[in-house]
Amino acid sequence: MMKTLCVAAVVLSLSSVCQPAPLACEKLLQPADKAPDLTGNWRYLAVSTKICLWSLFVRNVLWPSVEMDITFTETPNELLANLKVKTLGGCINASNVFVYENSRFSGKCKMFVS
Repeated sequence: MMKTLCVAAVVLSLSSVCQPAPLACEKLLQPADKAPDLTGNWRYLAVSTKICLWSLFVRNVLWPSVEMDITFTETPNELLANLKVKTLGGCINASNVFVYENSRFSGKCKMFVS
C-alpha cells in the first residue's frame, strides 16, 4: 500500500496538471516604442569601483552631493534631466534633453558652473 502511494505521488508530481503559458518571444524581442518611465527625483548615494583608492578619494575628498530631476517634455519620447552637483565648495548645474528612439537614449548637455 505504501509503495503504491509513493509511486502515485511521484507520477503526479512529474505530470503537468495545468497548461503552460505561451511564451511571446516575438513580443519581447521587439524594440520598445515608448520611453521607460524614469521620471522623478534621483539622488547619488554611493560609488563602487574595483579600485579601492578611487572610491576612498570620491567619498573623502570630493564628498559629492548629486541630485537629478527627470521630467517628460511635451514632445513624445523626450525627457528633460536637470542635474545639480555640489562638491569642493562649488556647484555644477546641467540640463540635458534625452530623446528615446530605437530603444536607446541620446542627448546633448548644457552645463552651467557656479
